[in-house]
Amino acid sequence: MRFHPSSEGQLMMLQRVLTRLESQFDASTDTKTRRDLAERIGKTILDIVETKFVDPEDRDWVEEQMLLGNIDIPDIMPVFANGAMKPKPAPDDAPPPVKKTPARKAPAKKTANASRAQR
Repeated sequence: MRFHPSSEGQLMMLQRVLTRLESQFDASTDTKTRRDLAERIGKTILDIVETKFVDPEDRDWVEEQMLLGNIDIPDIMPVFANGAMKPKPAPDDAPPPVKKTPARKAPAKKTANASRAQR
């Protein structure tokens, strides 16, 4: 997946908005108000993440995975740091991943000139 880069100003504004909403959430004792603020925090994050996708099909896939419960907001947060989304770790009962090893290079063929160059 590719993402549009985040600007420094965008990250600072997001942090400011989230800090304000979180402080309102912490200061409130009313359950409905806290629920509304929690929804606004999540919606703010998701609205901005939506603007980061280069390919709309990637955005649709992420939305589908969130609806299915396969990923959640913490999984998409690296998008703000201009990084890719990281896949969730495999369950404990999953087979170990296949280790990729570099291919061996075939030994160089000796030629008549190679033996002269060594002298």
